Amino acid sequence: MTDTSRRRMFPMAGMALASLAAALLACDLSFAPLPTAMPTLTPLPIPATGDISGRVWHDLCALALSTSYSPVPFSPGCMPLDDSTFQANGLEEPGEPGLAGLRLLLAAGACPGTPFEETTTDADGAFRFGSLPSDRYCLTLDARDPGNEAVLGQGRWTLPGSASLHAQASRELTVAPGESIAGQDFGWDIDGLPIPTPAPATPTS
Repeated sequence: MTDTSRRRMFPMAGMALASLAAALLACDLSFAPLPTAMPTLTPLPIPATGDISGRVWHDLCALALSTSYSPVPFSPGCMPLDDSTFQANGLEEPGEPGLAGLRLLLAAGACPGTPFEETTTDADGAFRFGSLPSDRYCLTLDARDPGNEAVLGQGRWTLPGSASLHAQASRELTVAPGESIAGQDFGWDIDGLPIPTPAPATPTS
């Protein structure tokens, strides 16, 4: 290779390197950050809800509340009281009818509580409060509520026994998560109903 050829070759190589360097400088060699993986979100558990159910029934005693022991015979379904009167026995017995259309109130907290929900009894006197968060509740049935009074008339509570002659019958309940509390019944003895069947006359000799 002649000196002339070398002189021609090296300038061309130098120009090529300079062009490559310029091209590299023109390129954006910075690297974008890798995308951050989104964390997997664990859904919060939905708290299990509970329910309260029961029945309101006519506790039958075929005597008026004012009837004294003697000479009226003791009637099935009745029990004697300390004041020499009778009332229904507070036991839900076969054939005793449910009381429909009664309004019950459910309140949060100890009685009387903060109003939470209400419902009415069905044709058989049954009721249910569903989808209840875990909490303490007060279940109340007021005999003097205008709609209830039209159904109940005069009488007294036989269940719960603590209500007796009070207008309101209440129960305090604590519902645990997912708990179903059944059997929260109310018994009502309507004064004078059913009408007692007269005892057959004893033939005289």
